[in-house]
Amino acid sequence: MSIQLGMHLTPSFAEFCLADTHRPDQPLLFQRTYLQTRNLAASLKQVLEACPQPPEKVVVASSFLEKILESRLGGTVAQLVTQGFEEWAWLRQSLQHSYLELNPKRTQPLASPELIFGVPERITAEGLVLRELSPSDIDPIIQKLRAAEVERVCVNLLFADQNSIHQDLLVEALTLAGFEVFSRPAGSLISDEVQIWRHNTLNAALSGTFSEVRSLLAAALPAGLPLEFLNSNLEPFTEDPQSLLSSLFAPAEILARLYANHHVVLNLGLESWFGLKPGERTNVWRSVWGEIGLSHTQVTALSVQPTSELTLDSFLDLNFTGPGLGYEPGPMTLGRAVKPLIVDLLYHLHPWDEVGEWKGDHAGKHVDRFAHTMQAVLKGQREYSGRNQSLQFQLQELLDRVLDLIAMQTYLLQSHAQADVVITGFFAPLLYPLLKKRWPFMKWVLCPLAQKRTAMGIFEVQKKRSI
Repeated sequence: MSIQLGMHLTPSFAEFCLADTHRPDQPLLFQRTYLQTRNLAASLKQVLEACPQPPEKVVVASSFLEKILESRLGGTVAQLVTQGFEEWAWLRQSLQHSYLELNPKRTQPLASPELIFGVPERITAEGLVLRELSPSDIDPIIQKLRAAEVERVCVNLLFADQNSIHQDLLVEALTLAGFEVFSRPAGSLISDEVQIWRHNTLNAALSGTFSEVRSLLAAALPAGLPLEFLNSNLEPFTEDPQSLLSSLFAPAEILARLYANHHVVLNLGLESWFGLKPGERTNVWRSVWGEIGLSHTQVTALSVQPTSELTLDSFLDLNFTGPGLGYEPGPMTLGRAVKPLIVDLLYHLHPWDEVGEWKGDHAGKHVDRFAHTMQAVLKGQREYSGRNQSLQFQLQELLDRVLDLIAMQTYLLQSHAQADVVITGFFAPLLYPLLKKRWPFMKWVLCPLAQKRTAMGIFEVQKKRSI
């Protein structure tokens, strides 16, 4: 018997599951925490105190670092490149849109131009040294980095995959000087150097927050209790800087492994809604900054998200817009925002119990605030369009459109109409009967314990790997 604590960590929620790894489908304890009302360390300590048996290890599947990807990432990370090629990454940036347009624009690169420094070295595509890098060339570079007050440095030299002598020299000197260094890992299969650039820069940008989270968790754990994180291959790591970006895909990979025998998995979680096809892996992540070499199960984000905003569209119809706004400050239902979201729509029509634990006092006022806001929106609609449907009618009509969009995007993932669709995630029990009723010809399957699935899956996947 091995008792372990699994954590599914997202930008705004933490799920804790204590289980015997030999019987992972029978959790000994499960708890979900909204991180805006209780901090992560306090939540972990509370869970440990409630554990009927102390865990032997803590394993984390985390997408927490996703919140960092929404900011300007390269502003605090320095780049060392081959001298004369400082603008090279900018020239290789992909177009913002794949379709034809009159004024095409490139995506913004991750690197801050003020923190790109040229290194006097040159290696050919065949690996021959044209210009040798000497130790005396490195000292001025280190002085520039210290003057810029950076802590993390990416070493992205041309053709380092053919001959890494200069890369190794720089990495060793920078590490001794106290910098955290990111470079092409030994044995990397990524041949495109711009992809290596992006991969290194993202790992460097995520490193600071990851270190804070790891230290926070480690401080809350009893001394000596192992703490591990999972990457996109569900391999455990503790401090590996090359696995930070990969770790964002661990929760989705757990679902892909759990339902490997099914056709489509639809995750309707608290913070994100996406579909995936188990077994269909890709070696390229098509990020907003361009392609990045990363082995993972392909995830298709739905165009409607639980925190998409409710507004009036150009036809003065009640509609939802754009990607999710997240839980910071959060839905009106939790009393922390002024913008109505899909989450508020769902709670207004189909309330669920956990909300009371997340929003604290004055629960009724928060629910009323959503209704009052929507009434004000519809008042403006009636004045300009003459429509006179009730609030309840229009909210139900909007929910039907949400269901239709979810179903249509899921249908596009199927290779044939009768392929089964496994629904999991926090909102799965709520939306499953609605989808089944509205789209009866699709083969919807509600997975058992859907709201706890990812956290529980940490142990189930481990058991499958050990067999």
